[in-house]
Amino acid sequence: MLQNPKVDKPAPTCYYSKTALSGSLNAAKAATLVSESKNGGKKVKAIIKTGGKQYTVSENDIITIEKLTVSEGETVEFEEVLVIIDGDKLTVGKPLVKGAKVIAKVLAQGKDRKIIVFKYKPKKGYHKTQGHRQSFTKVQIEKIEVNG
Repeated sequence: MLQNPKVDKPAPTCYYSKTALSGSLNAAKAATLVSESKNGGKKVKAIIKTGGKQYTVSENDIITIEKLTVSEGETVEFEEVLVIIDGDKLTVGKPLVKGAKVIAKVLAQGKDRKIIVFKYKPKKGYHKTQGHRQSFTKVQIEKIEVNG
């Protein structure tokens, strides 16, 4: 076993392997998350998928996600958990981690700032301006559950 030169105890084991990761997850990002969690103690992190995007979350995080049809104050469960990082142990789903879920509380529903969409074709006299405000849901992660 490798020895850490600064401390007389063995270096922590990393359970990360490139072949275990699913194709939709960036392997370098998962390795970085494992190394960060070693330094930060026993904080449990998870990578969840919602609204076509992936989010790295831990307990008490507040994140902004695509709009969900849930009222403010209610709880929502995310069952599409791709990865669980518990200390220096990495659990990768194929494609999802069985029995894992993330429970969150909805804090707010709202709309993001307005973006301007301007279409233009040169020398044709074509100009079109549109505006768009994307709806979002702000949630606070309450609990990361792993059964199994």
